[in-house]
Amino acid sequence: MPILSTDAVKGPSAQLRAVLRWLDAVTTSHDADALAAVLTDDYTHIFLPKSLGLPSYDKPSFIEYAQNVLMPLLTEYNTTIHEVIQTEDKVVVHSTSIGRASTGHTYTSEIMVIAHVVPDLDGEYKIKAFSEFADSNLVADFYFAQVKRQEEAELVKDV
Repeated sequence: MPILSTDAVKGPSAQLRAVLRWLDAVTTSHDADALAAVLTDDYTHIFLPKSLGLPSYDKPSFIEYAQNVLMPLLTEYNTTIHEVIQTEDKVVVHSTSIGRASTGHTYTSEIMVIAHVVPDLDGEYKIKAFSEFADSNLVADFYFAQVKRQEEAELVKDV
């Protein structure tokens, strides 16, 4: 990632720490085990708006997607969290990111996520559901083309 220091993430609650661990696992450490550890067994991930046509995931399929698509895609990912709104069981985060993909292409993104969190036995929280309002322009103009570039690059490596 890293997450750039803003007032929105100073002194994070246990609920926000779960979301920050998710972000770190997917965008910085590329650690599927750390990602799995912050998700409940019945975790669901949906992309919104639905008109983007992106699939929804359960825990195993999201971890596979993160390992095979997101983690290789996000070679540089600097995130600024602008606002956090939270209750006991929900964390809403508005953020922007500037990144570089594995093929060298750069991009900017603005997203909003709603994480439904539940307490774990150790006092920390896990994420039960994640609704990601994706940057529609990024998906249309960059994401699909980048996935294709990654697939082509991997095909070239196999030759």
